[in-house]
Amino acid sequence: MLIGFLLLLALSLALIVYGWIQRKTAAELRRRLHLAAPYLVRSGAPFAEIEPLVNFPIWKVIGRGGNLNPGKIGGLGLCPCQMEYTVANNQVILAAWPNPAAVAACVANPPAPDAAEWECPDDCVQVMTHLWRGWEAVQNVQNGQIRLNCYTFAQYHCKKPDDPDRHKPPRPTDPGDTTPEV
Repeated sequence: MLIGFLLLLALSLALIVYGWIQRKTAAELRRRLHLAAPYLVRSGAPFAEIEPLVNFPIWKVIGRGGNLNPGKIGGLGLCPCQMEYTVANNQVILAAWPNPAAVAACVANPPAPDAAEWECPDDCVQVMTHLWRGWEAVQNVQNGQIRLNCYTFAQYHCKKPDDPDRHKPPRPTDPGDTTPEV
């Protein structure tokens, strides 16, 4: 009886700690997005695309699918190490959710990948190394509007002109996927 009580107490304590960590993480994300808001607005992206990030407390995710993992950015200014990723987005306003027809259309007709944003330094050239897709439905909690965002992610890596990987097709997954190529 005492052991059961202690186990229940330990489980309760673990859940409290887990909830506290989740709240801290969410608060940190809100803080970072608040700091990034001016840069997102200045980026030139259509406001309809960045509004869920800038005003994210009024948007809730109601559905998602595909691969929404981020790409990698690093080695900026270095040849051959510079890498970046882009996100192309088609956004559709929906009348209702769930909407299997809209999701099927999104999956069947994803947006073309955006070109790389930065030039490669020295004699390196941009090579698309990964290409993956996903979708996310969000709803505005104030007015009920539903938006379906269809994403195409493209990972780019600056490579030397004689790099044999330059002519490989992009892997159909995100760069964090460690599944061996076949």
